[in-house]
Amino acid sequence: MNRAIEISVGSLSPTINWSTLKLQEFDLPPLDQQRSIAEMLWVVDECLFTNDNLVDALHEYRQSLLDSIAHEYANIHALVSLESAIDPGRPICYGILMPGLGIPNGIPVIKVRDFPDGHIHEVDLLLTTQRLKHHSSGQG
Repeated sequence: MNRAIEISVGSLSPTINWSTLKLQEFDLPPLDQQRSIAEMLWVVDECLFTNDNLVDALHEYRQSLLDSIAHEYANIHALVSLESAIDPGRPICYGILMPGLGIPNGIPVIKVRDFPDGHIHEVDLLLTTQRLKHHSSGQG
């Protein structure tokens, strides 16, 4: 870097002229060692590509498995109205009024935007506390 600064010209947008650059000498390993390094880098690149494909496949498998479990559960268990699944004295409310900014290892909050294609996208779900917050309306 120091050498590049030394041979550069111009102050606002420094550049190096080709006539100056072509005279520079660089320390490089022997050609057989360069080939060996290049081969290692190609192997690393291929491993990263394979890893990315594996991660994608695992995400797809996980989503498929969750969908399968949800459908199987729905087929085995009778569907009931939401009203019959809550405490009689508590109203059914839309969402959580104040879920907070996020609690590490908290309970996931699923919003409409989290399942745009009919599947829950679990990346970046808001996590909230299990504790209910009571507001002036008396609802939690």
